[in-house]
Amino acid sequence: MSLALQVSNRLILLITLFCLSTASAFAKCEEVNFVSEDVDKTEKAEACFMSDPTYFISRNCQDLSCGFIKDLKKIEHEVEAGMRPGAILCEMLGGSLESVIYSRVNFTVRRCLFEKDKSFISLNLLESWDGEKFRGPSTPVDL
Repeated sequence: MSLALQVSNRLILLITLFCLSTASAFAKCEEVNFVSEDVDKTEKAEACFMSDPTYFISRNCQDLSCGFIKDLKKIEHEVEAGMRPGAILCEMLGGSLESVIYSRVNFTVRRCLFEKDKSFISLNLLESWDGEKFRGPSTPVDL
């Protein structure tokens, strides 16, 4: 094998390793249609998904710098009986709950909407918050 080919192969390997190490925990961002089950509306929005399609966040929050995430870091909460922790957090953060169906799943998923900046997060992802990071279905997302 020539020296130039060896150098080229090593460079490709280094670039690949760098890309993998800096990759986001969100596997894919795509435009989806959210059909609300609460009100008669369909919304087209870009969402970024983790490995499980019920764990998602709006594209404008993919870098985790949204206002609600900054506020989330400051909140200490206790779960009330009969309520999902994500619903409580959503309310505490000033969001509104919505039940939606979208093209990646054929069942209802709840999300928390923030009208101010049009951001949103699935309740599953919000409930994976451990006080420091989102645990997600398998991969923690450091803040």
